[in-house]
Amino acid sequence: MTPMPRANDTGISAHPAAAPPSAPVACERCGSAFACGMNDTVPCWCTALPALPREQLTQAMRQTDGQVYAGCLCPPCLSAVVAAAARG
Repeated sequence: MTPMPRANDTGISAHPAAAPPSAPVACERCGSAFACGMNDTVPCWCTALPALPREQLTQAMRQTDGQVYAGCLCPPCLSAVVAAAARG
């Protein structure tokens, strides 16, 4: 069984699955704190963004940043990646 990620010194979880609803998490791309709604009872803010295939998002991350992020991104970072993926 894989242990759940723990919050770092700042109290910000590195992965939303380890955080209680609306707890601040750190953006994997820029490090800023933001509220991830993954564990909330209402849909997360990210569900309002265009749904794109994972391969398309992965390719956009590699092209813009040279890496692929495993965790959540903040609204500005995810919006930028989605926009880059939509442009192709």
